[in-house]
Amino acid sequence: MTDATENALIERRANHFRRSIYADGGKIALYESEISFTPHKFNLSGGELTIPIDEIEDIEIVDMGGFSPQLIFELKDGRKDRFVMWDRIDFKRKVEELMERSTE
Repeated sequence: MTDATENALIERRANHFRRSIYADGGKIALYESEISFTPHKFNLSGGELTIPIDEIEDIEIVDMGGFSPQLIFELKDGRKDRFVMWDRIDFKRKVEELMERSTE
């Protein structure tokens, strides 16, 4: 988990889709070593989510047929986490830069 004193490189409002149509609204933050999602307090079922950068296998932006495109993180264990947010292309690009650094 990220040190509380570490500043986020990027922060955005986002929706995290846990199932096909249900999403938790909240905030996604990108740090040097991880992605952190914190849902709004009024979400009933969601909890905080942390995705270590070195556990990300692939990232893609998928057009959902007229709905907002989703940013999908595929993890090395096969899990996929889906988000909708503004400026997803910039967020994806920065995560890819961090992924490259983590393999050096």
